[in-house]
Amino acid sequence: MFNLVVTSPTIAGESIRVVGSNTSKWINFTSAVPFSLTRTIYAQITSGSIPSGMALKLTISPASGGAGVLGSSVSSVNLSTSPQVIISNIGGAYTGQGSGYGYNIKFELVISDYSLLREGNTNLSITFTIT
Repeated sequence: MFNLVVTSPTIAGESIRVVGSNTSKWINFTSAVPFSLTRTIYAQITSGSIPSGMALKLTISPASGGAGVLGSSVSSVNLSTSPQVIISNIGGAYTGQGSGYGYNIKFELVISDYSLLREGNTNLSITFTIT
């Protein structure tokens, strides 16, 4: 769990500030598949919704650590309730465990339309699925 916060400006005419992004999460996995098959990891919002006027950007780093066919990541996606491919072509592989191993992911709020912003709190659940 982590928080991303949008704060009001302190001086009239300044833009709204998005406080923080989160880079503390890592995707770790082990994959044992026949030589001719590969796996894919998807990300999607499974509960809650992103407030109007905002997007939740997920940036995925290249793999770090482990061994085998670790696949390749997309550079970034704007998360939605539809599953989106974030890592593909995973063969027989393992990433290692914990921080510093696998794929580092960064969550970042992006303001897309100031006219739609409203005060409030939002909770989201994001699910990662490997198939």
